[in-house]
Parts: sequence; structure tokens; C-alpha cells
Amino acid sequence: MTGQPHQIQLSGQDRNGEPAPVYARKRHAGHLVRINLPPLMGQRDAALDQAEKTLADCENGQPIDAATAAAAARMYADAEKACTKIIGMFNNPDTISRESRLLNNVRILSELTSALADFYRLRCHMSIAVNGDAAGDEETNRIYVDTLDKRMLHIAAELSAQLGDARNRYRQRIARYRDYAVKNLSPENAGRYRSAYDAAVAGYIGMSANICQQKTSK
Repeated sequence: MTGQPHQIQLSGQDRNGEPAPVYARKRHAGHLVRINLPPLMGQRDAALDQAEKTLADCENGQPIDAATAAAAARMYADAEKACTKIIGMFNNPDTISRESRLLNNVRILSELTSALADFYRLRCHMSIAVNGDAAGDEETNRIYVDTLDKRMLHIAAELSAQLGDARNRYRQRIARYRDYAVKNLSPENAGRYRSAYDAAVAGYIGMSANICQQKTSK
């Protein structure tokens, strides 16, 4: 077979391998944004909805337990990462400002749940240390553990209450920011959004099922 070998066209080049015009590269970048933005929005919103549902299921007047705190922290962290990526896709100052406010609200919820999850891990490590070290006799250790538990439960209750207050404060604001962005999606992009949302929700539901199993097995 004769003829020129097929050449792979690199990003930023035209068909002859020469640098593509600036407007062409911008158009290509804009196309990628339109493709990637809706799935990121779907992942973000799924994480936010499932974090809210996970925490709402535990609203019984008691501090949020360790497993629930860890799961919610993971979901809010996922939402925070998605928010950060979404902001990088915009050039409009008003849009960036709106998305930055959303990110700040999500980041507060993420940091609160992470603090609660970290606190529970610390409590576990301290309890293990009491059982593993040789400091003090049995009575001294018992008093220490009792004092530790009282303090830790108080801290857990305070962090849980603060998280509840923050959720109540930011819930409607976050929903408003989300709705504003989603309602402007084209039918095609709305489909991408929904597919990513449903896939992420399925993963979080599996995580929640594992939490329930852990609780019932104790």
C-alpha cells in the first residue's frame, strides 16, 4: 500500500501538524469543559445529598457515631474536590464568585465532619494505648479511662451540635447555588449530569449499607 502514513493530530495542532490558531484551541478547551462539567456537578451533588441523608438518618439527639462521621467526611471531601475542579472551568467572575461561595460552605461542612471523624480515631488510639502501656495500676487506668470517655463524649456532642447548626445554616444556600447551575444545562448535558449523579449515589448507598452492617454486628 502506498501513500503517506496516518498522522496523529496532537492537541493544539492543525491537520498539517502546525500550531492551531488560538481561537481553535480555545474552542477545543471550551468543548472539553462542556463535556466534563456536568459529570462533575453530578458527582458533587450526589456527594452532598448522600452526606445530608447519612447525617439526617442519625438525628436522634445523640452525638453522631464514628462510622457515620467517617462516611459523611468522605462524602463532603468528595464534594469539596468536585467544587474546586468546577471553579477552575469558569472564566466569568460572577460565576466564579458564586461557585466559590458554594465551595466555602461545603468546605466548612467537610472540615467539621473530618474533625469529628479524626476525633473518634484519636479516642480509639488513646483507648488502645491505655490497654497496651504499663502506666498505672488497674484502678488508676480505670479512672483515667472514665475521665477520658466523659471528656470525649462531651467533645463529640459539641462537634455534632456545631455540625448540625452549620448544616441548617448552609442547607438552603447550597441548594440555591446548585439549582441555579443545574437548571441551565442543555438536555444533553442534563443527561450527563444525571448519569454521573446516579452512579455516585449507588456508590454511596453501598458505603451506607456497610455502615449499617457494622452497627448491627456490634
